[in-house]
Amino acid sequence: MSAETVSTFLNERPVRRRQVALLLLVLSVMVLDGLDLQLLAFAAPAILVEWSVDKASFGPALAAAVVGMAVGTGIGGWLGDRWGRRRVTLGSMLLFGAMTLAASIAWNIPSMTLLRFISGLGFGAATPNVFTLANEIFPTRSRSRVTALMAIGTPLGGMVGGGVALAIIHRFGWEGCFILCGTVTLLLFIVAVRWLPESPAYLLSRGQADKAARALTRITGETVDPASITSSRLSTATDPAAPSSDAAQRPLAAIFTRANLRLNLGSWMAYFCYAFVSYAFISWLPALLRSAGFTLENSIRAGVVYNLLAILGALLAAWVLDRLGSRATLLIAAISAAAALLVMPLLIKGGASGDTVYWLAMLTAIGVIGVSAGFAVTACYALSVYAYPVHCRAVGMGLSAASARAGGIMVIVNGGIMLTIGKQDPSLFLMTLVVASAFLAFGTLLIDRHIAPMRRRRSAGLTMDTPVPLSPRPSDG
Repeated sequence: MSAETVSTFLNERPVRRRQVALLLLVLSVMVLDGLDLQLLAFAAPAILVEWSVDKASFGPALAAAVVGMAVGTGIGGWLGDRWGRRRVTLGSMLLFGAMTLAASIAWNIPSMTLLRFISGLGFGAATPNVFTLANEIFPTRSRSRVTALMAIGTPLGGMVGGGVALAIIHRFGWEGCFILCGTVTLLLFIVAVRWLPESPAYLLSRGQADKAARALTRITGETVDPASITSSRLSTATDPAAPSSDAAQRPLAAIFTRANLRLNLGSWMAYFCYAFVSYAFISWLPALLRSAGFTLENSIRAGVVYNLLAILGALLAAWVLDRLGSRATLLIAAISAAAALLVMPLLIKGGASGDTVYWLAMLTAIGVIGVSAGFAVTACYALSVYAYPVHCRAVGMGLSAASARAGGIMVIVNGGIMLTIGKQDPSLFLMTLVVASAFLAFGTLLIDRHIAPMRRRRSAGLTMDTPVPLSPRPSDG
């Protein structure tokens, strides 16, 4: 079977309202994923007072969800390629929704840590499957935009979570936040059980043409004959990257082949490094600026600028990807971030002295880093959807995203140490991020399978619906 026949079927038809509705449904999953993930950070001040504990003691509870995500992302991707994107998405929603609800009755730090770790397993498992499913129900011409929209789900959920916390905590306590968000997640789970289809490309790759045809009917509203989406799989003799029938049943083994070596190493490096820089700013920027002499208000404003520009960058990346391709987009992100980080120590020193010009220049540099982070996250996810064949796509995305979680955990744990060593001088912290940006560029160059720009498709006489790799792409069969 060849999942390319599913791509051809979708590419030859306009995007339907049903597909847009399904995109909003899976985007809602990512928004709730981000909301539930960041909810404890917003509730933490109230919990610290009620439980009479200090910030250092509460650290394990805050980090538990991120650790759980790192584990859940890899496992969830593997399960998604074995059991299906739909099943694992639904299971992860049920898990993190129930655990968010259960967190409302946590009574001490160990119980909260355990519940948040289990929640993190659900948060992580959802990500590769939701991204993969969203892309596999749309034509290839729309995938950059779909990936960009999905990429803003988690930060958008965090922004919504802040509003929920402000509205709920004073009236119903921190417990009310977890009850509300957990309940909404479980309600969305019920909706998804009814309306969320399985990926037809996944079903076809498993030899289930009848189910794939029914899934396409649900997605497009058009009756599909199973025979019209059935063809012979490319043989490994003519395409070394095409899977054997046995390999298709073992997605984890299929990832670790020589054909995927450079893609794996480059992707893992790129994901790790963009997350290292991104989590560094999300987690430590206000503390960094506060220790450098900025007011609390200005430190928070700088954090808001970063997050807003990161969302803008993720959306803008869809346009850039179509025109420049994934290699150029990631290199722009890496070089721009490194340049902005190199001048940050000087700008921070001038801004802390009260100079308005330096302050505005520093916000501009922070904005550039935010846009670069948005470029990187969108390009990385779009590349993973494009580069990995359908039979091991979710596990490929899962392992790559797990690398991102590892980068986030490393900078969350060690960022405070670097800032403490530097005291009021953030140079050590920022230069570490410059090195991470350089390795992002190196990982990008190491990858041997990129999304080609529009002009290359046109020069080859192909439409936007036809992917043209910089080097051979594995079969979607």
